[in-house]
Amino acid sequence: MKRRKVEILSFLVYDRNNYEFVKDEYVLGVGDVFKKRLRLARKWSGLTQEELAIKVNSKKTTISNYETGYSTPSIEMLDLLCDVLSVSSDFLLGRTDEPSLSSSQVNHINQDLLTKIDTAIEILKESKECIPGILPKE
Repeated sequence: MKRRKVEILSFLVYDRNNYEFVKDEYVLGVGDVFKKRLRLARKWSGLTQEELAIKVNSKKTTISNYETGYSTPSIEMLDLLCDVLSVSSDFLLGRTDEPSLSSSQVNHINQDLLTKIDTAIEILKESKECIPGILPKE
């Protein structure tokens, strides 16, 4: 009996609704990479299958078929999906594990993190706690 090579991908996914990072894992087998990564990228973008279909001028069933592995997109559709989801085709096809977030997504995440850091610092200042190396004694 042949063993199938599987890969476990772990990602920290930024949940825009709750403004936090959530760990997401997928087990990928042969032929599963595209459908799993398309679904993952769609979720990262906060889109439903129907919303993605509208953005790429397609139907919800088409997106569903891609995500279940029932069908695969044309080169033109792959390019459009990558543009809308702000990921590279190399990521969707499993050639790299780097999704290549767009600069606006990176800036949004960075701004959210800076805001949370500032809030944490203010809370610590109000509690008048000293944390060596982070918050000096007054």
